[in-house]
Amino acid sequence: MSEDRQAAEGWLDSTDFRWRPPADGPSLPRAQPGSGRHAPVEPHSIAVLVESPAVREPILAALDTGQLDTRGRDGISEADVVIAESAGDVLALLAEIRRAARPDAAVLLVLATASADTVAAAHSAGAFACLRAPLVAEEVLGLVTSALDSLDAKVQAAQMARKLNLHDHLASIGRMSAGLSHELGGPLAAAVLNMEVIRAQFVRMTELLESVASASAEDLPRRAAQVRAHLEAAASSDGLGAALSDTVQSHERMKAVLHMMRGLVRRARDVRTERVDLRHAVEDTRQALAVELEGVEVEIIADPAIALADETLVRQILENLTSNAAHAAKLLASPRVRLHSYRSGECVVVSVRDNGPGVAGELKEKIFEPFFTTRRTEGKTGLGLAMCREYALQMGADLSLWSLPGRGSCFRLVLPRSA
Repeated sequence: MSEDRQAAEGWLDSTDFRWRPPADGPSLPRAQPGSGRHAPVEPHSIAVLVESPAVREPILAALDTGQLDTRGRDGISEADVVIAESAGDVLALLAEIRRAARPDAAVLLVLATASADTVAAAHSAGAFACLRAPLVAEEVLGLVTSALDSLDAKVQAAQMARKLNLHDHLASIGRMSAGLSHELGGPLAAAVLNMEVIRAQFVRMTELLESVASASAEDLPRRAAQVRAHLEAAASSDGLGAALSDTVQSHERMKAVLHMMRGLVRRARDVRTERVDLRHAVEDTRQALAVELEGVEVEIIADPAIALADETLVRQILENLTSNAAHAAKLLASPRVRLHSYRSGECVVVSVRDNGPGVAGELKEKIFEPFFTTRRTEGKTGLGLAMCREYALQMGADLSLWSLPGRGSCFRLVLPRSA
């Protein structure tokens, strides 16, 4: 099919789914209590690993501000900044410091020869800055100040990231709780109501049977007729039989929701990886969904593609995606769905496209959230795509969506390629 025809007929477009010193002087930042940093220290701790007196004395004089705790080699493990002198292998010195220092400590190197290559190598290995004798006190203090500023900024950023992650996590729990409450609340309420109907029916039946047992011979036919009428009413479409049937359906719906929730929290160790021929998986998906795909033009492009995956999970993902694609495509006069498997570098891909109305931009991320659905009135729970993404993650795969309003949608499942 040509790209012009694809565009004309509503297919997706041709996108391949395949240091600076402080301006006001050397005012040092102070660690804030409870900032969450490793071993918060007030004042800041500086480890000076310099043996040469000619270099060490100017450094200590520059750092004698009353706001810094200057230590020697024994303080390297808790220092915010490490100042070290190098007269030989810069990379070996940096590696030694990194093994002993905190992961977030800034390292300032005093180099005997500060050639461009040496400085570049030091920065590449993680040095914050490089200095060369003779040292200038203001330069040393300015670099230390910048290092501490950078450290505190990273701490604040990490704090904010943790708070945002916590907020997102709590919001996700809230959405899932609300969704689960909604999905279970309806059928549970129906079951409770039906149980009340059933209880009332049995109470009435007990009363009628007691009346028959105590009836006189003359009154027995009338009482028997009442029992018969009650039984007929109970068996009617809106009586006891209907209440029992509705209760069973409510139980099955709650059972299905809980089963899907268990799928969302399924442990990765349950996943068994094996060689999965995506061509067979695609063909089997079409056959399994023959009824749902009735009236839909289905195109299959099955290039050789062997994945290292859990075959059951791959098939569940494909069936869910294809079912959704068929529903979306049927919203148009000429519904079409395309399933395509192919190799892509060290991965294999299977995509499911439709020519439906597409997904609006604001919904692209929400669409993978548990209990999010635009088909609530059709009895959908909104767990299908959430489960698909979870299953993909458990297999070390990636599930993504490309879509434009009015141009259809394409879900891509990218899996590790089997050797």
